[in-house]
Amino acid sequence: MWAIDSGATHHIGNDKSKFANLVEGHEGELSVADGNKTVIMGVGTIFEQVVLPNGDQREIEIKNALFVPSMNKEQEPAVGASDQQQRSKVVAAADLVDGLYWLRVPRASANSVSKVSVNSVDLHARMGHAPNDVLRKMVSSGMVAGAKMPSMSTNSSKCRGCQQGKMVQKPFPSNRDKRHCDTFEFLHFDTCGPMEQASLGGSRYLLLITDEASGCMTGFCLRAKSESERCLRSFVAKVERQFDTKVKFVRHDGAKEFATNSLLAFYEDHGIEVQPTVPYAHQTNGTAERANRTIVTIGRSMLHYAGLDKTFWAEAAMTAIYIKNRLPSPKVPGKTPFEVVYKSKPNVKHMRVFGCKAYVLTPKEKRLKWDPKARGGIFLGYEERSKAYRVYDIEAGKVVVSRDVTFDEATFDSASAHDDDEIDEAADCLDDLEISSAAGTSNFRQAGKRKTRPDPDARERSSRPRRRTGLEEASAPGNDSDDPGRDSPDQEAKSDDDGESTPAMKL
Repeated sequence: MWAIDSGATHHIGNDKSKFANLVEGHEGELSVADGNKTVIMGVGTIFEQVVLPNGDQREIEIKNALFVPSMNKEQEPAVGASDQQQRSKVVAAADLVDGLYWLRVPRASANSVSKVSVNSVDLHARMGHAPNDVLRKMVSSGMVAGAKMPSMSTNSSKCRGCQQGKMVQKPFPSNRDKRHCDTFEFLHFDTCGPMEQASLGGSRYLLLITDEASGCMTGFCLRAKSESERCLRSFVAKVERQFDTKVKFVRHDGAKEFATNSLLAFYEDHGIEVQPTVPYAHQTNGTAERANRTIVTIGRSMLHYAGLDKTFWAEAAMTAIYIKNRLPSPKVPGKTPFEVVYKSKPNVKHMRVFGCKAYVLTPKEKRLKWDPKARGGIFLGYEERSKAYRVYDIEAGKVVVSRDVTFDEATFDSASAHDDDEIDEAADCLDDLEISSAAGTSNFRQAGKRKTRPDPDARERSSRPRRRTGLEEASAPGNDSDDPGRDSPDQEAKSDDDGESTPAMKL
């Protein structure tokens, strides 16, 4: 019940359930008529059903009402009523009782109260569990017909449907760690895989380490996740020695390969604080997750553009890391991760299109007078340790590393790890298999030493390159010279059995 009190200065309500958007909190004290003071526990808006002189009902909005639970009656200032009367609009009827005017409200029995509550719940449920303030605005503004809202006491926090259907994760802080870190002091780990197809060297996982300060990435191709510990130890030792820094923090997703007993002991011995993320909360390891997604996206795009199969995923991933470290860094505006780490701008003049046609010089000690001076291959990336290129030798079926490489960036040989020549050679071997029925044994005559010139028409049918004009020659991938010179025969290196580079750092 509301009393219109000429001595009141504020709307005062004592029923918490009537407040639509109550802001709870200690709002000060209120002096009452008997001289005592009472505590104001909140401020909000109340929607109340009142009776008009003609018997009709309407809903009025009482703004900035004070929530005072200790008050024995609800009060409305007489000033507010007179202001409304000056607008010549009847807003409610009041009855004079014991010297006070009481707003006339609908008489509600226990059954009617229950009915009102059910109606409000029904409207909330019928309208797809819409918030109460949305429903109230919809009805009071006449946006729809056939909807009445006598009281909106329904609280979505008590609605089972809202709890099960609308609950979301609490937002994570935008700045996860306020501490300033220098290069390689804060590292993020994550493993991607297993890949659906093994790489040239048999790898199925990609371990990616991202530096918080610079955004610089380092990749390792692994045959098994258990190899992660060796790579992490090697990386920490290298950055601490070469960059005169100390790794202070590491963050990972709590995977077992990052939390072995020996690795935890390593962290403790080196004073490294470990920050495993919350299970199933990928946002808390967002830096590593985004880095993995970025590298896979770049690598996948290069593979498809070159028409290469998934066997080359490791080479594509390592090249993607090499490229990403030379693109603008979101961590340091106006600089690349390479510049942040090495304090010098990277030179990209040597870079070529991944997967394009490449020709590798054959040292004269390894060829005859009239043999070709170069072997054809597929460009697969950069060998930073020796400032050379990595090329898949189609004839030999392996990756070679050389500085003496020319490129045809307009041509792409759609090749797999097993070239057509290997298949033809296997077929020739089967043709040379002689079976003696009398002895009941099989005799195999090796014909691998005999070289035959392949049919040009057959080769053209098996591999039709996509070709555009242009054949360019490139210098070695260095930043200090545009013409590094040619390797001597002893300097030409070949890759190991892994097939793809797994350096301690791939910058």
